[in-house]
Amino acid sequence: MCPTTAFGQDDFYFGGGTRTWSNTLSWWQNYQATLQALSAPGAADTAVFNVGGQTSAGVAVLANDTSVNRLLTLTTATGGLTIRSDGTTRSLTLGPRGIRVQAGSLVLGGATKATGVRPSDA
Repeated sequence: MCPTTAFGQDDFYFGGGTRTWSNTLSWWQNYQATLQALSAPGAADTAVFNVGGQTSAGVAVLANDTSVNRLLTLTTATGGLTIRSDGTTRSLTLGPRGIRVQAGSLVLGGATKATGVRPSDA
């Protein structure tokens, strides 16, 4: 059993492209994208955007209200990240570690689906 399975995973790596946040197939346990995550990141976790071999962090679609401790885009994510809803206004609650954008841009909400993401702090 790997340590993340036995003790809980803290860092979740987004798979790039346009993916639904709550779908476990959107997330990896490692930067190399070789170990599929067993869940999506939650209130105690860090959502890391970008995996090996990608220059765009992609589009994360919120299909429900979501909480995460920290959002992090890596220096390799020069294409930027958009977090948008599935068409219904959603809340994205951030924990004390907040947001860190190392490269590219971060857009909350987006043009593809009308409306919003309401950021809030824990």
